[in-house]
Amino acid sequence: YPSRDERLFLKRLVRFLRQPFTLVAVFCLLSLPLVAQAAQTITINGTADYDVFGNGDSADGHNTGNLGDPNGNTVIVNGTVDGTVFGSLFNGSGSITASGNTVIISGGASFAYGGSASSSGAVTASGNTVTVNGGSVIDVTAGRASGRGEGASATATNNTVNIINGNVVRDIYGGLSSSETGNIATTSVAANNSITINGGTVGGNIYGGHVFGDNIAYATNNTVTISGTPTLSGSLYGGDFDRWGTPRTMDLFTGNTLNVKN
Repeated sequence: YPSRDERLFLKRLVRFLRQPFTLVAVFCLLSLPLVAQAAQTITINGTADYDVFGNGDSADGHNTGNLGDPNGNTVIVNGTVDGTVFGSLFNGSGSITASGNTVIISGGASFAYGGSASSSGAVTASGNTVTVNGGSVIDVTAGRASGRGEGASATATNNTVNIINGNVVRDIYGGLSSSETGNIATTSVAANNSITINGGTVGGNIYGGHVFGDNIAYATNNTVTISGTPTLSGSLYGGDFDRWGTPRTMDLFTGNTLNVKN
């Protein structure tokens, strides 16, 4: 049986919880979304000897295992990143999206992804942008979507790469989409992505849309625009496909466009 002091404490607690402002506060706390943090902007001015995540859980882009909102993040690299730069990275299950993320590099980095997402369900990377403005990077991918498992689908759409007198050592992908091999229900789409190169150098290939898949594969309506006097050492593809098998349905040509300007 509760002691006198315990009964007094419980009586005061009940009285406190009956106050209107207390009920509102408790409701608001219970209603908060369970995310690490909202979309954010990360700026690297010095040297970072680690991978940088726009949705990382620290102010310098580090991730200690608690990635946040995969949409609407920005990473600005004025210095050097001795690792990979992700505007957003998200691995999960079910339907997920990494969209509206931005990476701007005027310094240097190893690899750069605007938005990258992987899921066992429907996964989308859309509206992500990587700009290399006078900087240098090994590989650039604006939007990467990877579907894992039977029935998964991956879509990389409306992603953008801008190279402005920058240096890309190897390849550029506007949209990169893959669905795991051996699963006949998989769908891989890279569509409506764009790459603009104004001066600079590219040492590898340029892919408006690139797909991996073994059932349905579309790389369509992608655009590559070349202007200024860039040095290009590889091949240009509006749409391209890496074959794990022969897809039942495939389109690598519809709507793909190459623009060359003075």
